[in-house]
Amino acid sequence: MPNNISFKLKPIIKRLKERLRSKLYITGYADIVGDEYYNQKLSERRAVAVYNSMRDNLLDVSDSRIR
Repeated sequence: MPNNISFKLKPIIKRLKERLRSKLYITGYADIVGDEYYNQKLSERRAVAVYNSMRDNLLDVSDSRIR
């Protein structure tokens, strides 16, 4: 994940740690450039990257949903 994205996630992770019972829905997005299959896989990879970053920062994401 690019450093500028990780930097933007830090305040979100901090807030979520303060709210221990929060549910999190992570949705990945892509633009319309490229075919549908490629964009679907790209958006999934982006969502998983955010999920992994949050997990790696010791955030309990076991109840999270990735879309």
